[in-house]
Amino acid sequence: MQNKINEISHKRENRISELIQHRQMRPWLYPDLIWKLSPSGKEEKRCLKILHDFTSTVIQEKKMDRKISKSTNDDSNSSMNEANDLYLSSKLIRIPILLRIQICNLL
Repeated sequence: MQNKINEISHKRENRISELIQHRQMRPWLYPDLIWKLSPSGKEEKRCLKILHDFTSTVIQEKKMDRKISKSTNDDSNSSMNEANDLYLSSKLIRIPILLRIQICNLL
């Protein structure tokens, strides 16, 4: 299941890259209004929504995991260990580091 989700998000990221290149090669698509009305612009919007929903879901899951682990283990070192685990986690490799830090409440 997780592999399928990662595969879908990876495909969406690749597709967004293709759409950006598509837009760069066509000057008539530079104005945002024209881009948003074009089929490619609409597809980009759909892809971005999928990626943002995926990212939000992963962040919420990690926040819940952190709350659960924090309530069961009040060790002060556990938050630093968890921060390191999140940083190295392959599930969050595509999420920017600022989001990872926010999850760990280190900001």
